[in-house]
Amino acid sequence: MRYCWMLALTARAARGLARTSATTACPPNVVFVGAGSFGSAMALVAARAQPDASIKIWARRDAVVDEINTKRRNGRYLPEDQDPFPSNVEATTDLSGAVADANIVVLAVPGEFLGTTLEQINLDGKVAISLVKSARQIQGDVATVCEDVEARFKACRACALSGPNIYGSLARGEFAEATVGALDATTAADAARVFASPAFRVDTVEDRAGVELCGVLKNVVALGSGFADAVAGPNARAALIRAGLVEIHALASRLRDAERATFFESPCGLGDLVLTTSSGRGRVLAKAFANDSVDEPADAKWARLEAELFDGMKLPDWHAAQLVGDLLDQRGWRGAFPLLASINDVAWRGAVPSAVVDALRPQPAFSR
Repeated sequence: MRYCWMLALTARAARGLARTSATTACPPNVVFVGAGSFGSAMALVAARAQPDASIKIWARRDAVVDEINTKRRNGRYLPEDQDPFPSNVEATTDLSGAVADANIVVLAVPGEFLGTTLEQINLDGKVAISLVKSARQIQGDVATVCEDVEARFKACRACALSGPNIYGSLARGEFAEATVGALDATTAADAARVFASPAFRVDTVEDRAGVELCGVLKNVVALGSGFADAVAGPNARAALIRAGLVEIHALASRLRDAERATFFESPCGLGDLVLTTSSGRGRVLAKAFANDSVDEPADAKWARLEAELFDGMKLPDWHAAQLVGDLLDQRGWRGAFPLLASINDVAWRGAVPSAVVDALRPQPAFSR
């Protein structure tokens, strides 16, 4: 059940003695692989925190690169009132060259493009920080982004950053916080150093899988929030947040022994769940899905609404709901996770949105 996890731990132990910390070295050379909303906003966070560091942003489109380098903004993905990119930020379309020059690589592409992106770069000898909120389904289990990265690049130290971070607020320099999850304290500290500042608090935990799974699973609960908003009120949303937090921690614990504190005490847990279920794009998309009357397959409806509402931005939420539903089926766990199962039913199996609220109601055994 935990094959990928054990492989990652074994690889980490084998190279543990050879690890050196960047915390006492020169300012890092950082590249953000992806110039979307979150990647661009976090590049601003890093540039503020590390004014002497070299910060590069890789983008596929020449127009995005030109705008960042000449106008110091990213009008396609960031709000008009964003802070300008400081002078230590440079955008480029040269992916392999930018990664080769960096010692810290921040992965910020949509999950569906991650595999093809990794094929074009070499992360050996580098710290990789994943901002990607997705996982890959394998029979009866999942492989997280960091697990996939370290399986491909044996000499890479991979970690994950997740937290209650709305990109527009980050781009304006407003206060926020996040959690870095790593397999060891040195990697966590090296990653946290890139972003930590008075305006951006970084919590570190040695529960990498917990941080990654929390980032994936809270997006499923965000869909549930949108479904509930279409048929109920704020009381139901509050109940959904409570039940959702319990279920996503329980599922992550079954999969990777995720720590309770990661979900209930760290920024990546309760804080991110509250923000995502109240202000996240997945909630908006799910409410539109619940209210849409077009008769078409679920995957077509999700893709159409995503394109209509978010101008080409890719959301991981609806893909995560499919992954979780398939996993619960394969493990025979649907009865143990009624809320997550109901969200999958609405998102992918034609159930009515009120099924999410019904999953919160007392079961017969408790109502007698």
